[in-house]
Amino acid sequence: LAHDVEQLPPRSVTRAAPPRDHPAIPAPTTASSVPLPRRGDPHARSGRRQRACERLCKSTAPARPLPVSDAMAASLFGSELLGKGDAKVDTATLAGKYVGIYFSAHWCPPCKMFTPQLIKFYNNHAAAKNFEIVFASSDRSQGEFDSYRGEMPWLSIPLGSKVKDNLSAKYKVRGIPTLVWVGPDGETITTDGRGAVMGDAEAAGFPWKPKTTAELLTDDLEITTAEGTTTLGKIKAGVDYIGLYFSAHWCGPCRGFTPTLSKFYRDHHEGKKFEILFVSSDEDDASFATYFGEMPWKAVPFARRDLKESLSKTFDVEGIPTLVFVEAGGDMKTVSKDARGRVQSQPEDFPWPAKALEPLAIHLGAINDEKVCIVFTDKMTDGDNEEAVKAAVTPVAETYFAARNGGGKEVEGDVLFAIADDADEETAERVRMFLGLADDDEDDEAVRIVVTDIPSGVKYVYKKAGIPTEADVRAFIGGIFSGSESPSGIRDKP
Repeated sequence: LAHDVEQLPPRSVTRAAPPRDHPAIPAPTTASSVPLPRRGDPHARSGRRQRACERLCKSTAPARPLPVSDAMAASLFGSELLGKGDAKVDTATLAGKYVGIYFSAHWCPPCKMFTPQLIKFYNNHAAAKNFEIVFASSDRSQGEFDSYRGEMPWLSIPLGSKVKDNLSAKYKVRGIPTLVWVGPDGETITTDGRGAVMGDAEAAGFPWKPKTTAELLTDDLEITTAEGTTTLGKIKAGVDYIGLYFSAHWCGPCRGFTPTLSKFYRDHHEGKKFEILFVSSDEDDASFATYFGEMPWKAVPFARRDLKESLSKTFDVEGIPTLVFVEAGGDMKTVSKDARGRVQSQPEDFPWPAKALEPLAIHLGAINDEKVCIVFTDKMTDGDNEEAVKAAVTPVAETYFAARNGGGKEVEGDVLFAIADDADEETAERVRMFLGLADDDEDDEAVRIVVTDIPSGVKYVYKKAGIPTEADVRAFIGGIFSGSESPSGIRDKP
């Protein structure tokens, strides 16, 4: 459901040829990565290798930090984990430690290749480096699970526990093996723990905390311009924001978006006080030079492949084009991780402060990873009724928005809110078709409210007739998290 993007190759694989266009970013499928099956996937019930990938996109908001204290360890992993044999281990034992969450399965060949390396790493360094590992299994039977975890010296989440599903959703696990490291302060250190372990078997750099944006984009960084070079410090001195444009000449969607971005840049970069840096995924310096020649902004030198990789990891860039904006000063706080959609739909609103109720196009970067309440008013023929729907939904959206951003009272669950009106009929219709809602007719009261949970393969549909009130919307959303609302298949017709 994302904008058209090109999938970037796995960072350890050299591209032989540019990939095809994709309507959404698929999980990498290589000899070193096996995609997890979706729920209900027939391959998961057969003996064949799982082939269905969980759909993915870039999230607009990172997981909120949660300290690994006694209480928080329980919130992440439940009250008990499995130790050796049938031993039950209190999750309070994880307090104060670094925790590696190991998503793996017995049926997965890359997992079985990596597990012995991880066992050796664990045995050599767990005590000295103060870490524990927790196995989150995707095995298909208790026998496979027991056999596989029997090889492991660390703790395990019981097979079939919702704890594993929650962690998969929280850390956006799209393929296995995946190793996520969480620090004692609750911060996610890296979701590429597997690569870190394989690249640093002696744990010299453990816990591999990535550099901050400000540490990567230093004032003395040389920047390529049309005239030659300058330093990033000189650029920062004259702007309030820096845009990072991850793109490549071989990428069709990139070539389609670059002219739009160029117009946005020429129209607004002086008045809005921002600069853009091209971060290239081109094949070679000649391709970079050709493509950069079409751009009115500046670039990270093509030779700085190390910096390109680090920036891609920092901003979780899994497909291109991706446009990120950060503040130019201080710690260079991220302003927008999915600025491409905002450039296309809200160019005048830069720097796009987040809103409780956003146009659907803005949340397409999150819809495959998080619960999103989509309010379809695109087929309503009465303007007053449409405004009444928005008036009912907005205060509910503001409640969850405030809780998500630490500015309001706590509520059960976390959900984004999006409006799909006739201002962007193309996006609304595309999402309707995906959700099995294309047959809805136009009508004075043709509102459709749906909460999508794509990681779980389900959706929740508001069923009351007529124009909903604020109380109706609150009850519907609350019912989803309390369990009183029943889900249906993500593509099922209501």
